[in-house]
Amino acid sequence: MINRSKVEIIFFSVLFGAVLVLTFFVFKPFFTTLFLAATFAIVLFPLYQYILKLFKGREIVSVLTTIFIGLVFVILPVVFLGQEAFEQARSLYVKFSTNNISEFDYVARLIEEPIQKFVPDFSIDVDQYIRLSLGWVTDNFKDVLFGTLTVVVDVFLIILALFFFLKDGKRFVQRLTELSPLHDAYDRELLEKTANTITTVVKGTLLIALVQGVLAGIGLAIFGVPNAVLWGALAALCAFVPGLGTAIVIIPSVIYLFVIGNIPFAIGLSAWGMILVGMIDNVLGPYLYKRGTRLHSLVVLFAVLGGISFFGPEGVLLGPVIASLFISLIHIYEKMVIAK
Repeated sequence: MINRSKVEIIFFSVLFGAVLVLTFFVFKPFFTTLFLAATFAIVLFPLYQYILKLFKGREIVSVLTTIFIGLVFVILPVVFLGQEAFEQARSLYVKFSTNNISEFDYVARLIEEPIQKFVPDFSIDVDQYIRLSLGWVTDNFKDVLFGTLTVVVDVFLIILALFFFLKDGKRFVQRLTELSPLHDAYDRELLEKTANTITTVVKGTLLIALVQGVLAGIGLAIFGVPNAVLWGALAALCAFVPGLGTAIVIIPSVIYLFVIGNIPFAIGLSAWGMILVGMIDNVLGPYLYKRGTRLHSLVVLFAVLGGISFFGPEGVLLGPVIASLFISLIHIYEKMVIAK
């Protein structure tokens, strides 16, 4: 005779597995949206708690105020700068397509001629490389920056999910802890480490790169380098490269100013890059990295590039966040398994 309890367990397991698979496919289109909302909620939660005290426990008003501050001071400026960088990339792409750039050819010849004395066939096809890079930017970021209906809906859903993550976040975490098969101590440690690491990556690594990119763009604009916002955005990405950072953008810009004969501006941009842009990590780093786990710049660089490749533009944030989650899980694994 078949044991009834075993039949129930088997039936429940099959039913649960089937529903779990169906649930996965139902929510699959919204994974990125929910992930971004959860990340923003973790970063903004300390601000929400502070505002909640100011409004004496009024949750809805506090949540709306927190979201408004996040939109005005973070998201909207980033979108504006991103759109301006896209416009400059598209304009520069058109110039390269019509072979209307002479300065780059001149710089390329300055590099080629000494090397060709030893390697006659050596050449630098600057037009092709830059045209391909700018074409990739215009193809991948057009929809995000120009507000298609899908993007508008995604933004609305992120804000809606963020509202409930901030308002009911503690209750969600408590319920997850109750359902988790791990010991409560491990659950709390995992959640705490994950939150601290995500906060460190977003508020530390990404914020410093953004500030360095903005400062680099301001310096390039002041000292007369064309398409300063575009090169500033590139400098923000290059800030993740260990040992080089924003110098990848600043040094060629200084060379460009020397080539066109604007030596005072070239010297000024050099000083700007070394003093303001280069030192910002030393100024902000100790404050922003005081909590959580700091990811190595090389890890963040590949996480950003891999995130963009896999998720699209949202990968700038999602890539490092996933890397931080992986690091947090490794720490928990060390404590659970290796330490024993």
